[in-house]
Amino acid sequence: MLDIPAQYTRRIRTIGFYQIIGGGVGLLMMGWALSTNEASKGILIFTASGCLLLGFSIVCGWGLLNGDKRALPLSIINQSLQIIMIGIGGFLFKYCAGLYVMLGIKFIDELKMTADIGLSTFELNINSGEQGAVSFNLIAILLFISLLRLQEQIKQYYLLKKGIG
Repeated sequence: MLDIPAQYTRRIRTIGFYQIIGGGVGLLMMGWALSTNEASKGILIFTASGCLLLGFSIVCGWGLLNGDKRALPLSIINQSLQIIMIGIGGFLFKYCAGLYVMLGIKFIDELKMTADIGLSTFELNINSGEQGAVSFNLIAILLFISLLRLQEQIKQYYLLKKGIG
């Protein structure tokens, strides 16, 4: 159990709730999509991957809310997976647990700027999907930076508390 200083508790709890809600909404959306389509074995493999990532977001958020010392580094990993969404040469990867605001470019026929706003998504396609596109999730970038700063501030707090810093 991590003893988090009071000045950081509110931010950590907010990010924890965000990750839980984002992962939960993503799982609900994925379940709804599966119930409306006939699923093949190939789709189930990709769906299981999505469920694992969305579940990982929930676990990270739960850990932050409960003061688990592993939750902060795991949340940083979770947000890093959500920063870039890429579709190149028949490969497509999009993952976001929560809100996303994406800015990107498409570069197949012509160079074109893109923007997208949405809520929890997971797409993993091989040999199909959007080609020649790269997008960056601005919300994931902000959360990633915020989590890195929190990690560093908490580290400094403990160093000062021990008299090392």
